[in-house]
Amino acid sequence: MKLIPQWKKWWRRHSVQVLALIPMIEALRQWAPTVRDYIGADSYGWLYGGLSLTAVVLMQIRQNSVSGPQS
Repeated sequence: MKLIPQWKKWWRRHSVQVLALIPMIEALRQWAPTVRDYIGADSYGWLYGGLSLTAVVLMQIRQNSVSGPQS
């Protein structure tokens, strides 16, 4: 296994930032009862799926901040 050349810039990828929202939302649901009431189990499932699908789409988009300008 060989790392991609831009591996040190992983945190800049939009897909990583979107995927980081999932545990943050879950932590909010665990620690703040009002958030749990606002985002129910069904809504959370749809939100989780939507964020995951968005991350998959974002992985396919070239980002100049990660890969550099296209030549």
